[in-house]
Amino acid sequence: MKDDAEQICDSIKQILFTYPGERTDQPDFGVGLQQYIFEPNTSDTRAAIQRAVRTGLKYWLGNSIEVEEVEVTMEESSITVAVMYKVIRTNQIRRDVFFQEI
Repeated sequence: MKDDAEQICDSIKQILFTYPGERTDQPDFGVGLQQYIFEPNTSDTRAAIQRAVRTGLKYWLGNSIEVEEVEVTMEESSITVAVMYKVIRTNQIRRDVFFQEI
């Protein structure tokens, strides 16, 4: 059985890597990090990813976590997103890193 930290990490992964519209019963679910891989590596693109991540996590996990910080790093064919958040139930601060590559 997974503990709270593992469940939250899994939920964050689902939100980050699901394309909006991919789930027919929840068309607004997901950030779709993959769609940003071919965008230019600019501060505007990274800021857009940060906003999308913050918005998605607040909407879908707002009862479970408070997002403290989102860091986005882009390279030629990959995106790394580090999310620092507080687990509301335990007040534990966590930092998980998620990676998408083509």
